[in-house]
Amino acid sequence: MLSSQQMHSATINGVRIAYSDTGGDRPVALLVHGFALDRRMWAPQIEPLAKELRLILPDLRGFGLSEPGPAGPLTMGQHADDLLALLDYLGISEAVLYVGLSMGGYTAFEFWKRQPARARAMVLAGTKATHDDAVRREYREVMARDAEMVGSSAPALELMWPLLCSPSRPLHSEIPQKLRVIMEDQSARAIADGQRGMAQREDSVPMLSGIDIPVLVIGGMDDLLTPPDESRLMASKLPCATLHLIPNAGHMSNMEAPEEFNRSVLEWVAELGAK
Repeated sequence: MLSSQQMHSATINGVRIAYSDTGGDRPVALLVHGFALDRRMWAPQIEPLAKELRLILPDLRGFGLSEPGPAGPLTMGQHADDLLALLDYLGISEAVLYVGLSMGGYTAFEFWKRQPARARAMVLAGTKATHDDAVRREYREVMARDAEMVGSSAPALELMWPLLCSPSRPLHSEIPQKLRVIMEDQSARAIADGQRGMAQREDSVPMLSGIDIPVLVIGGMDDLLTPPDESRLMASKLPCATLHLIPNAGHMSNMEAPEEFNRSVLEWVAELGAK
């Protein structure tokens, strides 16, 4: 759990956005969570990374303790606009280390499109640059309609939750159960608007060659939602990429293999500082 002393909120683009800030005079890292989750998913990263970095952890619009704003698809562009405005609110003008997992990675591409000078490096974990095909878009729409019909996150739990971790990890074990608690707390609006926003993503593969900052691509070898080939594709197209595939980890590699995830990020950040 995140310390209550770290929790804040601010009105960003007309919506109250909840966030945590570890503070300190250190390089800034912006940690952006995945779909149907919130900033609590980064709990295993707080203590290790905060020794070297100032961590800003928002609940994206509609998720966690952040307000949903107007009804409609929660696009990656909207999330990127909110993140940039949050950095402005905090007076952070320096380029940040952007760390995004899954939907947080999708948002990274929109963040880069808008203000590339605001990112000094990126960590893209459990994510992909390819867009949804027709089958995937229909899957998202079905989940959105089902969430609206039952008025809860239950459809996301039924369809997504069993796929978040490595198949070798029992669903009754600690990490899947922590993820279940976070997912249960998300609203039906977050599920519906979030899925419809992700369905609108454009193909980001063509822009990868223009992302000329260092990028650490992290994937779980057992990821059922964004298979390792998606990570390999991104790494092959990015000019300054480092690829790290974590064995025995699924989509939520930061929670399933936190020691390896954190070590990978910190060693990579140290190398950046030495250049």
